[in-house]
Amino acid sequence: INIDCTNTKVALDYEIKLNAEQVPTNLKFYTDDTYTTEYQNISGFIGLDDIKTKDHNIYWKWDFTEDDETTDWSNKNIVVNIKITASQRIAGDAAW
Repeated sequence: INIDCTNTKVALDYEIKLNAEQVPTNLKFYTDDTYTTEYQNISGFIGLDDIKTKDHNIYWKWDFTEDDETTDWSNKNIVVNIKITASQRIAGDAAW
């Protein structure tokens, strides 16, 4: 996910929320490519003088299971919603 606020002239906070509504129980999401840090919401700050782009990767791993998942997931949609919000910081806020 690329956050790009190149043309803004404000400081901002952002948050990336992932909602895995319809996924197999052994399908997990991670914030690192070694699959050690399970995904939780990502939040960050972009200041007035900061580089105005931020990249965040979300990794997923569907572990093998001995259970037959064919009937549960064959020809079915896996639904994952990602919501990104950004909020402008007002002059005078901490770390503005």
